[in-house]
Amino acid sequence: MFSDIRKEIRDLKDEEKSGLKFVRFENDKLRADIGHLTQIVEALWELLKEETRLDDGQLSARLKELKERGDPEPDTCRHCERPLPLSGNRCIYCSAEINSIRVF
Repeated sequence: MFSDIRKEIRDLKDEEKSGLKFVRFENDKLRADIGHLTQIVEALWELLKEETRLDDGQLSARLKELKERGDPEPDTCRHCERPLPLSGNRCIYCSAEINSIRVF
């Protein structure tokens, strides 16, 4: 009886370790994605500065303005009224077709 309980505990610990490895892996992927997106934004900003003569002060002012506005409410599905995904053409909850196009 106790050996069965010990085995179950070992199995749970193994599952926990496996779950932790997965979370760490996903975290590492997200960090890499953020690094890549940061490079893209920096490259786009450099191009924009060259083409428009904008400067870092103007960018900082605009970022502050956007931050003060707050995050917009997410679009919701017209059928189930749950938040829509940022990409895709169907609601992930009810599979209703999404007809609107979101830029940001």
